[in-house]
Amino acid sequence: MVRVEILREGVAADIFCEKPEELTRPQQDFDFFVQKADTRKKKLLVCDMESTIIDNEFLDEIADIVGAHDQVAAITERAMNGEINFEEALEERIKIVSGLPESEVRALIASRLQYNQGAKELIAACRSNGVYTMLVSGGFTIFTDHVARELGFDESYANRLIFTRGKLSGVEKPILSKESKLHFLQSKAADMGINLEQTAAIGDGANDLPMLHAAGLGIAYKAKPKVKGEIKAQINHSDLMAAAFAMGII
Repeated sequence: MVRVEILREGVAADIFCEKPEELTRPQQDFDFFVQKADTRKKKLLVCDMESTIIDNEFLDEIADIVGAHDQVAAITERAMNGEINFEEALEERIKIVSGLPESEVRALIASRLQYNQGAKELIAACRSNGVYTMLVSGGFTIFTDHVARELGFDESYANRLIFTRGKLSGVEKPILSKESKLHFLQSKAADMGINLEQTAAIGDGANDLPMLHAAGLGIAYKAKPKVKGEIKAQINHSDLMAAAFAMGII
């Protein structure tokens, strides 16, 4: 027996059934999530930032200022697809753009920051429904602090850039890695007294994979090929609000 419940007309619906493998998929592009109904509602959401909550990769944006966009973006793409070590790739890119004044780095927030569609609504829905939210990024606190404050994340973590005499010179160690992202998910769930089935995570790159695999609902948002190959729950056609429907909070 199949039961359909419309969540938002023309946008989202729940389809309840005992054997989801027997459902016939319509012949149009849409995003769908197969979950157990009794563990669907989540209490913790951990999000990647760059190319997930926001449309930017800020090291690429910094590189654009110094005329090295293509060189840095190529390294970013390989790192996000898991082809090269993330930490080494980060340091390599920092070296390419070192020397840029801190004022120009900070100015990128006003001039280039662009949220992905549905990001603000997703975090607002989480806050309205008691879902704890964390922004955990391999990017930089200069940007995550602003994004977390503007959208209303409960916590945020990222790497910290080093400026020497007002100019970009490096990144503090240890670098926030894929293992760090997994740790933040696991430790916050433990602090909240919930199990991992009650958590969700969203990301797009290879450095998000451990937390996406560990979360009760790991969502690949318009992700890199390696991530799409490993994570079944994907947002490819709709916006980030799809995650709110999938998490059972709308």
